[in-house]
Amino acid sequence: MVLTGWAEALGQSGLSNHPFAYIALVLCGLCGWIIASSIAIIAIHEGIHYVTGYFRGLNPSFEWTSFYGVPSPSVVAYTQGIQRWENILMLAAPFVCLSLICGGLMWMTDGLISATAAIMFAVNAVPSGMDLYNVGRLINLPRGTVFANFDTEDGLRTEYTVRASCK
Repeated sequence: MVLTGWAEALGQSGLSNHPFAYIALVLCGLCGWIIASSIAIIAIHEGIHYVTGYFRGLNPSFEWTSFYGVPSPSVVAYTQGIQRWENILMLAAPFVCLSLICGGLMWMTDGLISATAAIMFAVNAVPSGMDLYNVGRLINLPRGTVFANFDTEDGLRTEYTVRASCK
C-alpha cells in the first residue's frame, strides 16, 4: 500500500515520460523498503535473544562483533551455570517467534505486507542459521550439561561441564 501509493505519485509527477528514471526510482524505493525491513528484523531477532536471557536471569549483553570485517550485532549471556535447556531456549527463541509471526502474516495477508513478511522470514533465517547449528550441537549433549561464558581478550569463551550422574 505504501509503496504502491508512492509509485502512483511518481507516475503522476510526469516521470512516466521517462521510463528508465521511473523504474530506477521505484527500484530504489523497493530496495530501501527491503533494507529497512532487514534492519528491523535483525534488531527484533537480537532483542528476542536479550529478552529471553533477561527473563531467565542470564545477564545478557549486546555486543558488536566483526565477521570477516562486517560488523554484526549479537547478544551474549556472560554468566555461569546456564542450563542446557536455557541455552537452547535463548538460541532458538528468535527463529521460532519470528517464523510464527512471519508465517502468520504471509498466510493471513497479501500484497506488500505478505511480501515484507516473506522477506523478513528470509532475512531472519540468516542469523538463525548459526543459532540453529548451535542448538543441534547442544541437543547432542547430556541433559545435565551446565555452561559458563567468559569475556576474554580473544573474545567469547564458553566452557561446559557434565554432571557425573548424567554421563
